[in-house]
Amino acid sequence: MDAGGQIVEWLYKNQLQVDEQWSVNAERGFTWWPYQHAQTVTSTNEVKGPDGMPGAFVGVRTQVLWDLDLTDRLATGVNELARENASTMSGLVYDEVKHSLDLCSMVPVHDDTREW
Repeated sequence: MDAGGQIVEWLYKNQLQVDEQWSVNAERGFTWWPYQHAQTVTSTNEVKGPDGMPGAFVGVRTQVLWDLDLTDRLATGVNELARENASTMSGLVYDEVKHSLDLCSMVPVHDDTREW
């Protein structure tokens, strides 16, 4: 199994201890409901880093708000938050189809970084 898949499996079984009753498995991840907000954890297929080392990206998407109409004022506020946190590996994303605002994070992993 690739590093991304191993991280997703470890998060599911060990770190988050996801209850099968409150989760849905997908091909490269899962969605679970630890309380009222769904959280989706996924991994990309294998990718090569700049040094040629194989790895993957692991992403976490957590519902923050739903049934939200994105007004111009709200969009400006979300964009300001994004600019202030530009150096982090996370940010707020508006889903136009679901009308939801989600916190999304993505981190590259490979065998040498998988442990931490």
